Amino acid sequence: MSKRVVVAGGSGMIGSALVEALRGRGDDVVVLGR
Repeated sequence: MSKRVVVAGGSGMIGSALVEALRGRGDDVVVLGR
């Protein structure tokens, strides 16, 4: 079951890796950036 996840700072080094991992497991990711 996928979840909707909001990631603040998803364009940085750690955030981009986190977004990729979350999407890889099927989650719906919303990225907040500047």
